[in-house]
Amino acid sequence: MIMLIACHTHTSLCKHADGNPEDYVGRAVEVGLDEIGCSDHSPMPEGFDPPHRMSVDEFRENGVAALFDHHERHLVHFQ
Repeated sequence: MIMLIACHTHTSLCKHADGNPEDYVGRAVEVGLDEIGCSDHSPMPEGFDPPHRMSVDEFRENGVAALFDHHERHLVHFQ
């Protein structure tokens, strides 16, 4: 069985791409991807590479966690 997977995506949260996480997940569902991996540059301690990383506040404010409520049947959250 062939699976359609996008493992390396960047949203505007990583400072060098366009679109928000909701756009990416919605499009993945729309086109029938089996899996999508959001590989934005995750928050790090204050002052660590701010031109290329989202802050902890940006992570919270942009509703990344809320994606799991809205797309629950399509998403698996790995911690």
